[in-house]
Amino acid sequence: MLNKLFRPKWQHENPEVRKAAVEKLSANELDILKQIASSDIAEDVRELAMSKIQDADTLLALARSASSPQQKQEFLRQWARFIADPSQTAAFDAEQLLIECLDTELLNAIITYSSNDNLSELALAGLTDEQSLLTLIKTGSHKVRQAAVAKLETEESLKKALALVKGRDKKSAQTIKAKLEAFKQAESIRQTELEALNKLQNKLDYLLSHESVNHFEGEVMAVQQAWLQIQQASTDIDAKTTETVQLQVDQLTHKVASLKELEAHNAEFAKQQAIKREEAHQLTTQIQIHIQSLSTWQHGGETTTESLQEQQTSFQQAFDTHEDAVDKGEYKQMKALLNQAAQLLNAINRINRYLQDTATTDQPSTPAPAESNDFKVMRRELKQLSQLLDGLKGESQALLPDAAKPLQLRQQYLQEQLQQTRHQEQDNGKQVQQWLDDAEAAIDAKKPDDARRLLAKSRNQIQKLPSQAAHRFQPTLSRLSAAVNELDDWKRFSTEPKRQELCQAMEKLADIELPAQQKAKEIHELQDQWKQLGFCQNKSLWEHFKQLGEKAYSPCRDAFHEQKEVRQFNAKQRQEICEQLEAYLNQHDWQSTDWHALDKLYQKVVEEWKRFSPVERDEHERLQARFSECAGVIRDKLQGYKKANLSTLEQLAETAETLAQSIDDTGGVDGAIEQYQTLLEQWKSVGLVYHKPRQKIWQRFKDAGDSLYQQRSEQRQSADAERQQSLTQANSLIEQLQVVSTNLASESDTEKAAELRQTARQLQTDFNALDELPHKARAAVQKSFERQWSQYQQAGKQQKHSAWLHQFDRLITICSEDESEADNDLPSHWLSNLQQRANAEEKPSAEQIKNQCLELEILLDAETPEADTASRMEIQMKKLAGGLGQKTQQDVRTQLDNAINQWAATPACEDVNLYIQYAKRFQSAVHSWTSNQT
Repeated sequence: MLNKLFRPKWQHENPEVRKAAVEKLSANELDILKQIASSDIAEDVRELAMSKIQDADTLLALARSASSPQQKQEFLRQWARFIADPSQTAAFDAEQLLIECLDTELLNAIITYSSNDNLSELALAGLTDEQSLLTLIKTGSHKVRQAAVAKLETEESLKKALALVKGRDKKSAQTIKAKLEAFKQAESIRQTELEALNKLQNKLDYLLSHESVNHFEGEVMAVQQAWLQIQQASTDIDAKTTETVQLQVDQLTHKVASLKELEAHNAEFAKQQAIKREEAHQLTTQIQIHIQSLSTWQHGGETTTESLQEQQTSFQQAFDTHEDAVDKGEYKQMKALLNQAAQLLNAINRINRYLQDTATTDQPSTPAPAESNDFKVMRRELKQLSQLLDGLKGESQALLPDAAKPLQLRQQYLQEQLQQTRHQEQDNGKQVQQWLDDAEAAIDAKKPDDARRLLAKSRNQIQKLPSQAAHRFQPTLSRLSAAVNELDDWKRFSTEPKRQELCQAMEKLADIELPAQQKAKEIHELQDQWKQLGFCQNKSLWEHFKQLGEKAYSPCRDAFHEQKEVRQFNAKQRQEICEQLEAYLNQHDWQSTDWHALDKLYQKVVEEWKRFSPVERDEHERLQARFSECAGVIRDKLQGYKKANLSTLEQLAETAETLAQSIDDTGGVDGAIEQYQTLLEQWKSVGLVYHKPRQKIWQRFKDAGDSLYQQRSEQRQSADAERQQSLTQANSLIEQLQVVSTNLASESDTEKAAELRQTARQLQTDFNALDELPHKARAAVQKSFERQWSQYQQAGKQQKHSAWLHQFDRLITICSEDESEADNDLPSHWLSNLQQRANAEEKPSAEQIKNQCLELEILLDAETPEADTASRMEIQMKKLAGGLGQKTQQDVRTQLDNAINQWAATPACEDVNLYIQYAKRFQSAVHSWTSNQT
């Protein structure tokens, strides 16, 4: 109860009581006013409290700490009204505040709630948030709406604004439409510039990526000009694009220089190739002469093989340096001739070496024994000679009949000697067989000594027989020798020493490192010899021999085991390859085959299969059949695919050939080339093909394209020649016009000048009638002609001026010398004035002549001698007084003509010398003025 009693009135329950209490509060009671303005539930009480707050910062602080958006707007409304109050100007500068203000809410508040138009305009000028501007367009006054529309910058905001003002504000709608149209035009211009830039970049990429482009230098100049125009017209190109394009332009410029160097290099290369072709023709003739020399060679003749070899080497070196300068036919001919010469020279060298080697060999007079050195030498020589003659068969032997004849005679002699030796071998073989039969009979008769003697004779004779014949008797000889040894052993009753020798041989073999196969073979041979000795009574010796055999065979067993493991591993790997291939084929979809990947897979599988070799023989046959079945499926599919692609390429090549041979008149060669390029794209899309057939078909396809491009090049060359002829004619016309201009400028004769003008007009007509000029030179030639035509016109003016001055000087001379007859080439009005002068009865005074001269000097602003300065001043003052002091350029020319006419019609004064002085001044003034005018 006491709290209510002592509570301030501004906290009373009744809003009216609180409002009356607030009325009594002063501006100094700021804390109470802030509390009421922030927390009172009655809006009119809060507004009254806000109006009592006389500090803008306080109102802003209250607005920023407001508990609700509505309350915040109330504080902002009061703040806007407060700073718009002119009475607050002394407290702060509201305009400066708005100029520095960056808070969108404050600027919106001023625009919305302020009644001060200046402040509203300042706030609107500082407002850049387009969403806030759209809000003002929607809620603001007509004036605010138009100002907000004027500040919108983005196309999206303008479209939203147009929807807001449509049907409400016609002027604002027109402004928005105008700005949108400007956006549209700017975008159109920007798109045009981008298209031009893209077109330029595509052109740059094309020129940089193609080695051969017709009129390449002209294309580069056009690109450079286009790039310059784009840079001048557009400011919206980013620095990176500018740098990239400029780099490409610089690269093209460098490429042009490189192409010019290449053209010069190619020209020089073609010249050198022509020289080489001529040298190649001469070389062909020289090689043919060389072959003739080889064909007539004889052993022991004047021509040595060394000199022939030197010639052959020099011809080969010359061919190597000229093979790139001749066509395929001549190249094949030269190569065939060189090969023929090389074959002949090789045959000659072989014949020569053989004859040199056999020159010192003595020919035996009687047949040599089969195993003698002479027999072996003859047989080896016959073999070599037969091989040599076999190698000379055909062309070489036909071209070297004389050189081959000694070899054939030598072959016949050796064959006869060897035949005799074979007959003797047969007789010796019969003798050996008889001795062996006798030895076997001696063994049967238990006569080992006789048998041993017969076997020794047989063994000696067998050694003299050829190996094949000797081998035939070896089993019998071994058997009989063993029989003799057995008889001897029975004599000795023991084979112990032989078995000891075999143990020693086996022990030695165990310590020797030999290949496993060879070592195993020798072990088996020793074991066979042990067996041939029969049953061994000495068991310890047998165990010892057996252990030695095991020791010797142990490394062989390990080696054979390792080889078996390798074969088993290879078989396992081949097994896995077959399983993987079968799994691949079972799940593979042939409709979506990647043929390139399949081809690589097939090559890799075959390579891996070959790598895992060898395998066991039985495994090899089984796995090979399994692999061939799987790989064959892939191989057949690949072959079918490649054959189909090959057929496609064949069709493309035939189409291209038909296109090159029959160009229609509608599209011409350019249309044919476009069709060919379409075929080329189709060619590129064709998949796998066999390499060699593809290359052959490609050459046909390429030849057809080359033919098309050659036809287009010929057409363009013809057009270029016509343009070049027009350029030559244009330059000639320009030179003739220059001569006409020069002559006209110095021509004083009127009739000749007229003829020169007629000539110039005809030159202009001829120039305009010229056919099309080369594109690169067109602008320059046109500009050159226009410049020369301008010089011609200037020369015409100069000629007219010179002719006029010449006539004027003649007029002054006639007047000064008082000639009775004037020239007929003077203008008619001057002649009339001279006639008037001649008919005059009285002569003027010197003063009149002087005044005529002074008036002319005044008219032309010419200098006057100091003695007549006062008279000139007097005349000028009179003219000023009469309003004649001002003159135009046209007046000067008219008055000059009048002055000359007056001078021509006025006779000379009595003082002739004085008249001449004034005449010279008159003449000088006219010359000076006309010179300045031209």
